[in-house]
Amino acid sequence: QAPVSLPVNLAQAIVQRIPRNWTGLGQILALPGAATPNVAKSILNNLQVGGAPRLPGKINLNTATQSTLQSISQLTPDMVQAVISRQTQVFTSLGDLVDIPGFSNTVLRDTVDYFSVVSSTFCVRVLGQAGGTTVALEVMIDVQNNKAKVVGVSEPPLDDMITRWGWAEDTTSETELVAKP
Repeated sequence: QAPVSLPVNLAQAIVQRIPRNWTGLGQILALPGAATPNVAKSILNNLQVGGAPRLPGKINLNTATQSTLQSISQLTPDMVQAVISRQTQVFTSLGDLVDIPGFSNTVLRDTVDYFSVVSSTFCVRVLGQAGGTTVALEVMIDVQNNKAKVVGVSEPPLDDMITRWGWAEDTTSETELVAKP
């Protein structure tokens, strides 16, 4: 891998920060000298905050839905649409955000720590109906070694989950479950 090229003052600021308790890449992007697109891209492509091999709770840029991205207040509708359109080319690193129209240094600084380009944890949303009762569930699934494991189940307290989740009123797929005798 090629060495990371950063302005000297920026590299010194990163190394000399005491205590070295960086909580996100957004903090590094806020340092003097990090605002140019090439430097920001280098930071996002080459640096990591923390040593954890897995980053739970991040939004995968390659699979994020429009409604998920719209939940981030700093993203305009045009930026959300640009991310959705870019998904067909696949985000290979966080640095790809620099090329999305509207992702200024300020927006990057404020949002980059929400994102990832890989994930092994997925949210499955289910709306079940039986008779006159409707139940919405959000199930967190973690995939490790090609095996799926349910790591959390929650029942959202809101009544109108179809609207909340941004689903169409008419379902596009329906599975009927029948109890065996």
